Amino acid sequence: MTFEWFRSWHGAPTDSKFLLIAKRAQVVPGMVSAIYWALLDYASQNEPRGSVEDFDTETYAEWAGWEESDVLAVIAALNNKGVIVDNRIVAWNKRQPKREDPTAAERQARHREARRNAEVMHDNDASDTS
Repeated sequence: MTFEWFRSWHGAPTDSKFLLIAKRAQVVPGMVSAIYWALLDYASQNEPRGSVEDFDTETYAEWAGWEESDVLAVIAALNNKGVIVDNRIVAWNKRQPKREDPTAAERQARHREARRNAEVMHDNDASDTS
């Protein structure tokens, strides 16, 4: 199955652990956030999903306009903090389930049915001229 997306969580770009990681890597927190997002994107497309093995730090650094040493320092700090272990994003499986909630389709069907019923009732009310 090919995924064209990955999940995120609210507050992810400003996650407080990025402050410590930035301090350890001696970079600004926004750089940590951007690098982590690049790693998530890479991990989403990699096989197996969640792996950041062979992430091209040189090319990413060039694209971002940063020194490769800074990118490497951030990745080292992510490893040191336990966000990445054995070239895998640790929380990948928790945050990226292989399939959706099995009740989601059922909930969506109920929602659509309720919306259709509401539209029918509205149409009936609008056409009632008595």
